[in-house]
Amino acid sequence: TVSPRSRGGDMSSPGDTVDLTQDDSVEEGDDARAAWSVEAGTSGREESNFEAPDDQFLWRVSVDASQVMSERNSIESPQMQYIDLTGTVKPEPTEGNDHSQAGLGEDTDDDLEYFSDDEDDSDEMSSDFSDDDDNDESVAGTASEGEEARDEPDMTVAEMRAQMDARVAEAMRVGIERGRVEGRRAAEKEPPRVRKRRRRVLDGGQLTLDGIYGRRADGEDARHPVSPGAPLRAREFVSPTARRRASEPAVPEATDIPVPTNPSNLFTAWNQLAISLIPENGSIYSDFRQAFGDDTDEGVAYRRKEMETVGELLFQFKRSRGVPGQHAILKGREREGKTGALFSIALAACMLRMHVVILCAPHKVPPVVDMVKKLQKSGFGRRYYNVKHTLSKKATEDNGIPSAETGEIFVAALCTKADLVRVKNYIESSKRGGRYTVTLVDECDEMTQGKGGQSVNVPLNEDPSAYQRFLPADERGEDEDDVPVVRWGSRASRQVSRKDQIAIASKYFKDSIHPITQIIACSATLSGYILNPVGVFKHDVVTPIFQVYPKPGYRGIDTFEIPPGCELDTDGNLTLEHFQSSTAVNTLLRRFYDRKNVCDGKTLLSRNAAPPGPDQAGPSRLPGSVTLRGMLFISCNPKVYVSGGVDDIAKAVRNLVSGWGSESGHDPTATLFVCFIGKPKVLFRGKWLVARGGMSVEEIYEFTETKTRNGFFDGVELGTHEPLSKVCTHVVLIGYNLTRRAMTAAFRPSNEQTALFKIQYGILTSPKVLTIDAVSQRVNRPSHDFAEHTVPADYKVDVAMSYTTLELCKVYRKMEDEMVDAQRLDPKTHAVFRAKIKVVAHGLAKTRISKRNLPMSELSRTGAKQLEREIRDATADQNPDLVAFKAWLENITDIPGTAQQKLAVSTVVNYYGRVRQRFFNGDDVEEIEARAGETIERLQNSRITADLRSVESDELNALRYFVKWRRSTEIEVRDDTHDDDDLEDRG
Repeated sequence: TVSPRSRGGDMSSPGDTVDLTQDDSVEEGDDARAAWSVEAGTSGREESNFEAPDDQFLWRVSVDASQVMSERNSIESPQMQYIDLTGTVKPEPTEGNDHSQAGLGEDTDDDLEYFSDDEDDSDEMSSDFSDDDDNDESVAGTASEGEEARDEPDMTVAEMRAQMDARVAEAMRVGIERGRVEGRRAAEKEPPRVRKRRRRVLDGGQLTLDGIYGRRADGEDARHPVSPGAPLRAREFVSPTARRRASEPAVPEATDIPVPTNPSNLFTAWNQLAISLIPENGSIYSDFRQAFGDDTDEGVAYRRKEMETVGELLFQFKRSRGVPGQHAILKGREREGKTGALFSIALAACMLRMHVVILCAPHKVPPVVDMVKKLQKSGFGRRYYNVKHTLSKKATEDNGIPSAETGEIFVAALCTKADLVRVKNYIESSKRGGRYTVTLVDECDEMTQGKGGQSVNVPLNEDPSAYQRFLPADERGEDEDDVPVVRWGSRASRQVSRKDQIAIASKYFKDSIHPITQIIACSATLSGYILNPVGVFKHDVVTPIFQVYPKPGYRGIDTFEIPPGCELDTDGNLTLEHFQSSTAVNTLLRRFYDRKNVCDGKTLLSRNAAPPGPDQAGPSRLPGSVTLRGMLFISCNPKVYVSGGVDDIAKAVRNLVSGWGSESGHDPTATLFVCFIGKPKVLFRGKWLVARGGMSVEEIYEFTETKTRNGFFDGVELGTHEPLSKVCTHVVLIGYNLTRRAMTAAFRPSNEQTALFKIQYGILTSPKVLTIDAVSQRVNRPSHDFAEHTVPADYKVDVAMSYTTLELCKVYRKMEDEMVDAQRLDPKTHAVFRAKIKVVAHGLAKTRISKRNLPMSELSRTGAKQLEREIRDATADQNPDLVAFKAWLENITDIPGTAQQKLAVSTVVNYYGRVRQRFFNGDDVEEIEARAGETIERLQNSRITADLRSVESDELNALRYFVKWRRSTEIEVRDDTHDDDDLEDRG
């Protein structure tokens, strides 16, 4: 639909072959709408008496009208249409009636209102085209002629899909080539493209802000009032974005990229665009396509499957007109490529004309800086899809990251209400502009915050504690015997309950963000997010789970090993005194300084490298090979700036190494200590250096190298091209809370690309009352994906820590992997998914998770009653009365009707088991004996009136033996007492 204010003029943009003519049935008036018919391949134009709108608006009108025509034509002939990058309308697959966003680019303020008409107007436009008799006749005639001329057999679905993918790939190729051509033209000083816009005419007396505040001159820091005598006139304002676009080389706009219409087309177009987007000289970690599969046949198949599944979710969100569905989950281990998977989903959403929000870990500056830099390294914001964020101007300038005024991708901090408010405004503004928003929540388990002072109303079908009520009959077990059933979609399922002690950000996220965006939650541990009390999943809906491709070079917590003498015997975190006196710490430090790790110093060959030839001295000379240099990670105390904090830990290590004497051959001053806290600190050569907040470990290392080369450290000289490793022998990283999220502790220095610095040693502790998800994330910092190199078969990471904590982390991660694999293999509703998690079977029922310190038994109660029985059995079997009764039952021989024979073994087990059940409640033996007598009397009376069943007969006999044993025990006690009295009388 077209607003009447913009009708008329020359309706073709330069280079296009589109003809637009006005429908005679349109009436004049403020609320009238213009209908345009499109005919591809014609060059004639009709003259108009209206003022000409700008080229960008006409291009959008032509695209929208062509899609309306393609929808009508598809009724008679199911051929597909797509918009060629050169402007010609060609066959492309249509997507139902959802053609409102196809071909639209960034909406400007002037154009926004033109595309905000009601759906009824669009329906009226469609009916106008359908009721056109002339057009109907031409379409029918075309279809009839096509049927007569058709001699070839019908195409199969596979052939149609292949042809469709080929057309999308060709369109992507043309678009990329067009960008290169325009880039070369710009490089040759060709004038940039100028957007033709109609000047805004001011009515009499209408003023602008320039009438009150003068234009800011270059280098001016503040506004200055215009002198009273200056004339009040409108002045043209050029935004910084417009100035930037005018100065940069011309590149294809995002609107030139054809909009895919199904998941298969989306994958083909996504793959082509990703290849052109990723920098050619970037590292393998910048190639976000690798997150969902490498370039092997298996990896490509996995990538296609995952991205098409993502596409189905995005298309469903688009078809529902922005109504979000069930939260999706993205599972990936630490350092396995979760960020690349998020970028893959973000690019797919942007290609469907959606906006993307990426929420980072709660520490404000470092995670946002890290995310924006990774986006930039992956190619976002350079040619397509600008990135904006919530950092201040100072933080932006200090960290040297771009800051776009507008962008398709918005990066914000998680658990910060101020950022979440900006996220909500961004989502609502995008929706007003016709764009839906997908929100990617990185480290989603952080949203399960600690206790706060807010409350929130949660529907029953989203209450994490009520999942058992939504289990179907065939999925219910003994653990659900006393749990009422709630029917899906019933009024009872929508009843709300109040949840108290909710943090501010969690409440705002639930109330304001959940209802307006499709959320995809990502984390290495998912249990804490599932148990978020605000309710993030609907129990009666299937929970989709995406998973990062299991990399062949990934090495995780399963490779952690406690060397002899390195097991910590301290319960909880280490104080400074315990750290200095610990034998395990001293043993691990010696292994680190002597580089005793099996892989420390080894050369890792490139996966694509050929074996060394006869002219090569060794594998270290092969192209792409690196030498592994092990770093030490100390995470044993959360203290920072107080006594016993990170500074004192660094000094303690230096003093311990100095105490070994000169015969050890180690100089502690040549060790680089990196204290990874809010504002990182460096201790090197006896001098402290404060780094900028938000810097990564690699940047801190490069920063220290620059300072060393500039003479900051006394007595240390470093040449222009000499690496820091010439004067720095070891690297130690010290941190605690911040190391869970924002520390990427593996890098290759720019001046020493043949060395891979990675954590190979660790001194790791946990609190006495630990939350297993947080501890496992911090402990997993040494995990790494060796994407480019072959890993030795004997690869290990040496750690000094508690054996119990390490094993608990391994079991917990195994359970998380199993629950994800089971859901992906056989997707179930969220309630059934929860019921199938084997928390009890792994012995984790009492283990705590999340900042709310929740027991893992809340995650899944399946097997809880079985566990209670086992505990009761173990407790009862230790009761001395039961032990004595069982021994008496096994040896009794005065059985009526037998010749001094003992009871059969099966009979003993049967009778003992029936008596043992009465000890489960912990009652005294006297009370149990009294109730046994009552049961015997009841069963005897029943036997008089009717025959007893075998079960009741066994119960009666078992209780009789028990009562008999009790009486014999009392007689023995009385006899012993009488004998003692006689002895006293005789004495």
